[in-house]
Amino acid sequence: MERTVDMTRVKIVIVDHESDDSETLNYLRFLASRQVVMPYCGPFNFSCINNRAVEEYTDDCEYVLFLNNDTEAIEAGWLARMRSLAGRTDVGVVGATLLYDDNTIQHAGVIIGVNELADHAHKFVPFMSGAERNIGFNCSLTSVRDYSAVTAACMMMRREVFLEVGKFDEELAIGYGDTDLCLRALSAGYKILNDAFSVLYHHESATRAKTMQFEHPEDAKRFQEKWPQLARDGGDPFYNPMLTLRGVDHTVIASCNSAVGRSRNQQVVLPQVPRRSL
Repeated sequence: MERTVDMTRVKIVIVDHESDDSETLNYLRFLASRQVVMPYCGPFNFSCINNRAVEEYTDDCEYVLFLNNDTEAIEAGWLARMRSLAGRTDVGVVGATLLYDDNTIQHAGVIIGVNELADHAHKFVPFMSGAERNIGFNCSLTSVRDYSAVTAACMMMRREVFLEVGKFDEELAIGYGDTDLCLRALSAGYKILNDAFSVLYHHESATRAKTMQFEHPEDAKRFQEKWPQLARDGGDPFYNPMLTLRGVDHTVIASCNSAVGRSRNQQVVLPQVPRRSL
C-alpha cells in the first residue's frame, strides 16, 4: 500500500459558504493564492455543495475526497492509504476511522437500521486499550472492513464512480446523503470499505453547531422512503443478525431465538443500480 501522496498533484477545493468572520475571510483570501476557494450562497445543502465542487473543479482529477472542515489529521499516510484502497476496481467508497476529542470512536463505518435509521459503528468505544489499539468486536477496529456505508466527513471515491452512481441526492440536504450514496454504490456492485488505519479527529459538527443545523427530519423521511426495507427492518447485510439494533452496536443479542427470527424475516435484496457509460 502506498505510504505517501505527491501533494503537488493534489487539488484542494475549499468551499466558502457565506463566511462573515473577518479572521476567516482573511484566511480564505490568503489561501486563494494557492488553492481553489469556491463561493457558495444560499441555505446549507451538503449534497449540492459537494456536487457543484466536483462538477466545476475536478475534470482533471481521478479521485475525489470529501473532507469536513472540522476534521484534523493525526499522522502521515492516511491520504495515501485511502487512495490506494479507492484505486481498486471492486471498491466504490473508502471511509476513515474518526475520533472524538476524548479519543473515543466517532465513526468506524455506518450500520443501517441501528438506533433508528442508521448510526456510526463502535460509537463512543475507546480507541486505545491501555498502550495498544482497541481491536474492537471481531477485530473490526483494526481491519479494513466492508460496511454498507461510511461518512462523508472523510470519504474518498474514484471520480468516475461518483458520477456513475448519480452523485449526492440534493434532496438530502444535511443528513443521510453520504449513506444514500454509499448504498447506491453498493447496489451497483462496489464494495464500501472503512480503513482502520486512516485515523483522524472529527470535531463533529463544530461549524454547524453555531447555526443550530442539527435536526433534519425531512432528510430522514426521504431516506426512509428511498430505502424502506433496510431502514425499517435493520437488514444490513454487513451486520450480523445476532447483534443488537438498539443501544450499543456489536453486542450479542441475549436470546438466540430472537436473533434467528430477525435473520429469517429480513432477507434484504438491494435494488440494482444500472451502471452508466461516462
